[in-house]
Amino acid sequence: MKTRNLLLFFSLFTLLTASSSAQRYDRKNQFMIGLKGGVNFTDPLISQRYSVFAPGVSSKHGGEAKIYEKFMKNMGYGGGVAISYGITRNLTLTLEGLFYQYRLSYTNNYAWTDVQSGSSVTLDRTYYKRLNYFEIPLMFRYDILARRVSPFIQAGVSPAFVHSVQASNRSQMQSSVLPSELEEQSAATDEKGSYNQFYLSAVGGAGLSFYAGKTMFLLGANGRYSILQPTSDLHRFSNGSASGNLDVQDKYRILNLELYLTVMFPIGGKCAGMPKFF
Repeated sequence: MKTRNLLLFFSLFTLLTASSSAQRYDRKNQFMIGLKGGVNFTDPLISQRYSVFAPGVSSKHGGEAKIYEKFMKNMGYGGGVAISYGITRNLTLTLEGLFYQYRLSYTNNYAWTDVQSGSSVTLDRTYYKRLNYFEIPLMFRYDILARRVSPFIQAGVSPAFVHSVQASNRSQMQSSVLPSELEEQSAATDEKGSYNQFYLSAVGGAGLSFYAGKTMFLLGANGRYSILQPTSDLHRFSNGSASGNLDVQDKYRILNLELYLTVMFPIGGKCAGMPKFF
């Protein structure tokens, strides 16, 4: 069944491509503007760990340091505007202005024991971070076929400026002197001061472009990798994060996968989407 579905997909793709094989959609000297939106998934790549206390030992975490949530559960979103200019028939320069949110979460645990009475307290605390940036990706896109339906590849860099960092946590506390577990949810706070104000990542990806009249649709996926780390070494222990949250940010870079849809419209130059026959 899977093989049959795969063959059907490639057959439909071949028919779509073949239907426009007699036409080339010349992108040279075309200016376009549009809107972009999508979701993304984040995986922090830890290079150095920090903590306020040595982690406690509980059955849930096995005494390890911070336990980071899995990649696909760290879903954020992004959206904004995009402009492009066709340098050649196949090569296009694109510039985007995005509001882009990275999300990540992790759990730490702490344990205290009274050596005199033998009573103990265990605290499991999960931290949630929403890193909000204004990003300006600059990329070169290469449309492989330059036809009505064409796969493309692209690469570039994405400078970014931090807008805010929303942080919250949820705690679960167990005690040998309490009859039941206690839960607490903190209010969101802004930890912008603990992060570098400028951020830079390398961007690369692939997708499919499709013309419907003069309107172009781009459906694709981009990977982002931090060239600069988001957390600040200078302000890592500032803003009361250590004393108030019992936590200090680890040193890490970000690996991020973006899935998006862009809709582009012609604004000048040659009329976008008009085919050339050859």
